[in-house]
Amino acid sequence: MVVPNYLNLVSDAGNAAAVQAVTEGKTRLNNQLALMLLNNDPNAQQLDAIVAGVNTDAGDYELIFTVSAGNKEVEVKARGIQPGVSGQASGKWSISKEGS
Repeated sequence: MVVPNYLNLVSDAGNAAAVQAVTEGKTRLNNQLALMLLNNDPNAQQLDAIVAGVNTDAGDYELIFTVSAGNKEVEVKARGIQPGVSGQASGKWSISKEGS
């Protein structure tokens, strides 16, 4: 009874850490967009260009950015890359428009 509970706790902790890595990935995308806008980069509205400028190393996790076919949003995934790190998570990010 104790071993399954322990394994569930380890899995839950890994997934929670992966969620934090996804949040970090979204923050990096926001920062890259802001940097491009401040520099008057003509590609600031192109998700591929934003993603290209973002570091995918998040410590024990690798960030994977996938731009949707319609260039409307980015799927952000975090995958454990260190031995013993098995958490996974994903989320969506897009450029916010005022009033939407």
